[in-house]
Amino acid sequence: MKANVYLILLITILAYTGYSCKEEGHHSYPGDDDSVPGQVDNINAVSTPGGAIITYKLPKDKSLSYVKAVYEIQPGVIREAKSSFYKDTLLLVGFGDTLDYKVEIYSVGRNEKTSEPVTINVKPLLPPIKTVFETLTIDATFGGVNISYKNDSQADLAIFLLADTTGNDWFQLSDYYTSSLAGKFSVRGLDPNETNFAVYIRDRWNNKSDTLLKTLVPLYEEAISYQSFKLVSLASDKNKGQGKYVVANLFNGKILGAEDWYKSEDDTYPQWFTMEMSQKVIFSRMKLYQAIQYPYVSDWVKEFEIWGTNELVDDWDKWTLLGHFECIKPSGLPDPDYTAADLEYERSGGDYEFPEGLPAVRYMRFKVNINRGGGGKFYVLNELSFWGQIVEE
Repeated sequence: MKANVYLILLITILAYTGYSCKEEGHHSYPGDDDSVPGQVDNINAVSTPGGAIITYKLPKDKSLSYVKAVYEIQPGVIREAKSSFYKDTLLLVGFGDTLDYKVEIYSVGRNEKTSEPVTINVKPLLPPIKTVFETLTIDATFGGVNISYKNDSQADLAIFLLADTTGNDWFQLSDYYTSSLAGKFSVRGLDPNETNFAVYIRDRWNNKSDTLLKTLVPLYEEAISYQSFKLVSLASDKNKGQGKYVVANLFNGKILGAEDWYKSEDDTYPQWFTMEMSQKVIFSRMKLYQAIQYPYVSDWVKEFEIWGTNELVDDWDKWTLLGHFECIKPSGLPDPDYTAADLEYERSGGDYEFPEGLPAVRYMRFKVNINRGGGGKFYVLNELSFWGQIVEE
């Protein structure tokens, strides 16, 4: 009896399995054949700087996998934008001007078969390379030139500087990459000779702006040797460091040395120290190197001043304010966030220019008004470097 039950059960399973296998061969899934999805319709295009946003109505087609737009941004340079069947929007980017551009929109099936294209025209707004170019300035500065710009769309851009000293031989001096809202950078190490300069902008799709041309004469300066500086102590100075982290480390030429810092002992602000120089100097600019190993922490210097005098007295009325500076993060992000560009800016030394018309001085005071943490803690620095004109006695 039990054997008959097992036999009946086995026959039932085999019959069911055979039926299932047989039926499986007749199943059909979207994309298994040569079907072509329907076209999108109700297309609308909104122009954006250097691009366009395209919206549309999807076809009611189960075989649809995605929608793509094909367009030419430059002669022979074709781009594609894709969007899945869950969305109804395509984002076009990479246009370098405001001309009319043809765009072909395809529906693509799961079998990768494409519909016939729906063709539209788009007319981008002014791309960032053009709007940023309109804000470009280049001016002579000590040892080189300053370039400034505004980048309201925070586009990824490269700014190229070229020079020509002979009248017919251009060469590239620098390239500067940015996505900051606004900025200013300097190119140094140039002789004080009349030089032709050219500046242009390139985006990540190799679109190029016009070229800004200007003839300038960089201002004369020379590096002030770190060996020229010697610590002197006045009664009100706060110049004691913690352990081996003394003021002398700021003037030893060891830029970004591991733990080769000055770490102030005091945690009240403002605080300052005084240096004597071996000759009188008219300062033109300086670099302040933070302790880059620990980026944008509370003990970094935030705001500082440089004072000068030729009479070594502990009376601020006898000192002249040479420059008031704030350490600005290029990206503008709040602490402790920072970008790679922020880090590179500090790694190369924050660059600070003194105003013109300053007197020559023999004594210099470095005064820290506050650290990035807002006080209540010591500050840490790695190195200070100065440039200017040495005045002969």
